[in-house]
Amino acid sequence: MSVANDPITVTTTAGDWIKALDHDFSRITLYIQNKAGADIQQLHTQNPWQLSFDGTDDFVDIDTIMANAALLAAEAGSVKVIVRRDSGGAGDDTIWSLGDTNADTYVRLFMDAGNLLKAELVSAGTTQWALETDNAIATAVYKNIKLLHNKTEAKLFVNGALVPQTFTTSTDKTAWVSDIPGVDNARIGCLNKDSAGDADFFAGDIDSMQIFANLQTQRERVLVAHYDITEGTLLSASLTTADISGNGYTGTLGVAAAAPAWEVRAAGLDLANNQGRFVTRREEVKSALWLFSTASGDVKLFATPSGVTEIES
Repeated sequence: MSVANDPITVTTTAGDWIKALDHDFSRITLYIQNKAGADIQQLHTQNPWQLSFDGTDDFVDIDTIMANAALLAAEAGSVKVIVRRDSGGAGDDTIWSLGDTNADTYVRLFMDAGNLLKAELVSAGTTQWALETDNAIATAVYKNIKLLHNKTEAKLFVNGALVPQTFTTSTDKTAWVSDIPGVDNARIGCLNKDSAGDADFFAGDIDSMQIFANLQTQRERVLVAHYDITEGTLLSASLTTADISGNGYTGTLGVAAAAPAWEVRAAGLDLANNQGRFVTRREEVKSALWLFSTASGDVKLFATPSGVTEIES
């Protein structure tokens, strides 16, 4: 890793990923220039990595979040995630869940065989509420999905919009995590409850999941965990994914063959030899840029305004 205020030159070899980060500015402009032989065929201003789930046995164990007191006491909360379901999804494909290992108690976000987006909360075998979209969600397309519980009821959002939806069960629409105290496991990509082990596996791609808890009022929102799913950038064989919220709730990618695969989400932008490009990042104070080189050579980066820029390769 290099840390500097001045322009940085990184020597790449074929197959290298480079990740440039800036910590100090909410708006940062990087100028990327291929100097001598490098060929940046994938330039991303967002994390290009995702996890691909096979729908058979792949999952991510995030049991570590069950140690979060705010989550367990939450009367409201939300889950935000990027998903792309395979066209071949045929059952109840679970995206996210909290379950009771030894009882029929859980809350989950999932898609059914008809590609309806659904959420439900079950306590001791009784469904407290079940919610589904009125229309199918397109498969093989990336969607920003959010399950929000506002202490009164749950709502489903797709690409930032509250979509038409219906409660098929509304015994107690106010129920949330604090009302199912027996839950003791958490999963991305499957459901684990009632001594049945891991089941209802998701078929498709999952990226950048955030889990929030709300206490007493909507203004007291706590970020429980944020799985940015970037480890493929530096180590494609990583069997963990970090929680970047600062809470340290590392996720573990399945067991043995049950680990989802790291994949690049999009082709990115081409930046051939001797070409340069300005890229401006505005979304977060901590910005990132990912580059992939298919040939050996030097890549030069300039940051404006000048600040501490870290380069990992």
